[in-house]
Amino acid sequence: MKLPLVCLTCALVAGTPFVVAGADSETFVTDGLGIDWFGYRSNTAKTVFTYENGKTTMRNLDSDSYVWGYLPEEISLNVGDSVTFSGTATFNSVASSGAFYIGLYNSGVNAKPAAGTAFSSIVAGTYGMTGFFGGTNKKSSGTTTQAFSRFSEKVPDASGSGGAGFMTSNQGASYIASATPPGALTHPEANADYEFALTVLRTENGYDVSVGGAGTVSFSAEKSLSSGVFDVIAMKSPGSGITLSNLSVVTTGAVIPEPSAFSWLSGIFSGALLASVRRTREKGK
Repeated sequence: MKLPLVCLTCALVAGTPFVVAGADSETFVTDGLGIDWFGYRSNTAKTVFTYENGKTTMRNLDSDSYVWGYLPEEISLNVGDSVTFSGTATFNSVASSGAFYIGLYNSGVNAKPAAGTAFSSIVAGTYGMTGFFGGTNKKSSGTTTQAFSRFSEKVPDASGSGGAGFMTSNQGASYIASATPPGALTHPEANADYEFALTVLRTENGYDVSVGGAGTVSFSAEKSLSSGVFDVIAMKSPGSGITLSNLSVVTTGAVIPEPSAFSWLSGIFSGALLASVRRTREKGK
């Protein structure tokens, strides 16, 4: 018995929401093209960024360096959508202790710094960033893997100092939440390619965050940024001289029918099936 085909475009004509089930992804950034980089190091020397043959090289960095880049366009996540920042990092040297963190942020109220902006002003602009970061922290006691949620703006202290605080884990419980993913990651080594990845998935209750090959941790809505918008990627260096390759920012949408569409489509398919059965019975009489 052949069932009649139902015209799914009728859903659009009738104004009923419908999206074909499945998942689609879109690459916003490939090999670092289109990212507007900024950087800071503890001795305030200017970080130099060069891009050539699909690789971004960052010089004048040390193990207390922070770099961040504005994406060509902002990414807005709905429930079920995710964004992944990944690539390969190679360091000329790696300190005996220090953190390698990568992050995805909403720049907040701070506009992108203009060319020639003083480093003190650039760093001050990171106070307004909210988002997620994670990676490894190497100490004499061993290497730990952690993920962090910065869910409220960090307010400068009385002196106006505090460094590039958007990538540090000692910001206070009022605006930073942390979790330890199951599993563990290795720490970068000098002159060796190190693959990294950070995935943020928006859920009904907050966000799920995955760091590299470690497991996923969840941050509740009250301990996460509320906008679902990301426009900045970031990195805290464990050493000097970073070369980034295969750098990409990819979004994946959870494309499923909305609940109202399920019931609407169910009625259409049930009606079509019933009509077909009736016609078959009438022919058989």
